[in-house]
Amino acid sequence: MGKRFSVAMLGATGKLGSMLRAIWREDPDAPLVYPISRRDVSGMVQWQPDQMIPDLPNVDSVLSLWAIRNGSEDEMAENAALGLAAVRLAEALGAPQVLHFSSSAVYGRATGPLSESSPTHPVNPYGTAKLAMERAVLAYPTEVRSVLMRIGNVAGAESLFGSLRSNADIVVDRFPDGQGPRRTYIAPHDLARIVMALLARNDLSGPINVAAPVPTDMYDIAKAYREDVHWSTAPEGALQDVVLDTTMLSEVLRLNPVTAQPKHLIASARATGCWP
Repeated sequence: MGKRFSVAMLGATGKLGSMLRAIWREDPDAPLVYPISRRDVSGMVQWQPDQMIPDLPNVDSVLSLWAIRNGSEDEMAENAALGLAAVRLAEALGAPQVLHFSSSAVYGRATGPLSESSPTHPVNPYGTAKLAMERAVLAYPTEVRSVLMRIGNVAGAESLFGSLRSNADIVVDRFPDGQGPRRTYIAPHDLARIVMALLARNDLSGPINVAAPVPTDMYDIAKAYREDVHWSTAPEGALQDVVLDTTMLSEVLRLNPVTAQPKHLIASARATGCWP
């Protein structure tokens, strides 16, 4: 058994925070987590960015999962403030790094495979807000390292998986090659492994793509879970491929292509107890 890291987890009640905490409860080597919520939640530290730093022991890292996903322009702009608050918390708790949960949405409609040096042209408010968060924390004068995890689609925590758990018909765009939209997914258990691998590094900062090494067809995911999946002709301008280049990630933790298989993604999402 290696060193057991300690982390302060901001946004511990969100989908990803709940999944990670559920996975790590079953792992004796998992980080010691101090969960922090902006709401009053039993068993968690309640803290808002404008309040005094909470009374916590020093930690090895801060995990910044909190985010505003929907709202007005002013509300979405709060994502940058949340990122900076995570850095200030790390300074106060003696943590040398913050792992910020960013998003592949910062790339927008760029064609891939998309590397960390690819142009960033977000096309939705969430992607715009996450890019602003990235730029704010990188410009902040501090010795704390900010690792910007540009995460792909997390199984069990994104729109397709949300649709699968409903009783509504599942309709997937069909493109001229007869296939559906292809996206780079990551299973919750593999995301947990990646976070643990990043905690062990002391030489990284800036963006890093987080996803399985190959993309997955969304139709294949839907079909692996439900039989009643229907095609719809993809509208003009629909983007078939959003594929992340995970070369940099492979130097931290090399994932097998099996991690992109629909059955693996579904099984991991189910095993968290947070989906369906």
